[in-house]
Amino acid sequence: MPKLEKTDQGVVVLEYQDLLSGKDLTKHIQEALGNSPTALGVIFIRHVPNLLPLREEALLKSLEHSKLPRFIQEETAHPQSNFLTGWSLGKEWVNQKPDISKGSFYANPLQQEPIQTTEELRARFPVYLHDNQWPRPDLVPGFQDAFCQLGKLIHSVGLSLAQHCDAYIAQHVPKEARVPLVESLQGPATTKGRLLHYYTNDANSSSAEQEDEDSWCGWHVDHSFLTGLTSPRYTREGQEVLGAELDSPSLLIRDRWGTLHSVSIPQDCLSFQLGQALELASQGHLLATYHCVRRSPDPTLSRDTFALFLQPPLDLTIFHRDPNLFKNPSGMGPSTTMTFGEYTEQVVGRNHVKEKATAFS
Repeated sequence: MPKLEKTDQGVVVLEYQDLLSGKDLTKHIQEALGNSPTALGVIFIRHVPNLLPLREEALLKSLEHSKLPRFIQEETAHPQSNFLTGWSLGKEWVNQKPDISKGSFYANPLQQEPIQTTEELRARFPVYLHDNQWPRPDLVPGFQDAFCQLGKLIHSVGLSLAQHCDAYIAQHVPKEARVPLVESLQGPATTKGRLLHYYTNDANSSSAEQEDEDSWCGWHVDHSFLTGLTSPRYTREGQEVLGAELDSPSLLIRDRWGTLHSVSIPQDCLSFQLGQALELASQGHLLATYHCVRRSPDPTLSRDTFALFLQPPLDLTIFHRDPNLFKNPSGMGPSTTMTFGEYTEQVVGRNHVKEKATAFS
């Protein structure tokens, strides 16, 4: 078993080669993502091959896309999917206000062909069953390829991590009640990538708004199984600013006791955190990560990053009716059988109103 290593901020770090080695990593999963009192709900995977160039290329494309005229960006806006496909700005709400501080571009990097489905299902699950809406190739050359290549890499690493989560769950959950993570995450069905650009603070931002700890993205848990994140890239007037994330970490996490932690993701690491669907599927042995994003104190900095939400098929049952097999840890209502699709309907129905999309996560 590899030595348990943590950053100064308390985040468990795994070498990529250890992830692939077949070694027993259940202690690392427990300490990073489980219901251990010291678990932060986040784990770093270090020295992932090709991460640095793929991250750089995708985040540069994000910055380039952010400079397009607004009416051009809006060509890929997709209200039919609650703006969770293509471009969106001001459709997410933070602290009860439309969020105009960041723009998002959503797509499924694993989806290569048009989605074959019925119109009934497409209408029921618009977030997942609409085709990708890419910008015209001449606007940001290489945008689609950069997005998909980075998304595929994160998905591959996430599957390797899910294998160890499966092993951890097998120690705690009866076989008849287990949800097979790796098997359920293999396909492209509901995977979503999100390329984010956080704009510089404008002159209208009040000092109170800038001081809010969740001023860039409000406190929430994702509704995925796993969320993979790159380290952010900061820019001032088109030039990269190194060290800004270390000086003032943007990702804030509350641990199992509610204690606040600032987390900096190193450039040579992928970060993974857990969504509420996996908390349900693991019967609470793996807990969702409660987190937010804090605005940089430097108003001249913009920020780009990429998140990939690894999620199962819509028809996968993520928990069971038998109360002896499942103790509902998340307060989603009485224990019952529920598919991932039914669960997302609850979440989207609770968090979204027409043309007012909140965070996908």
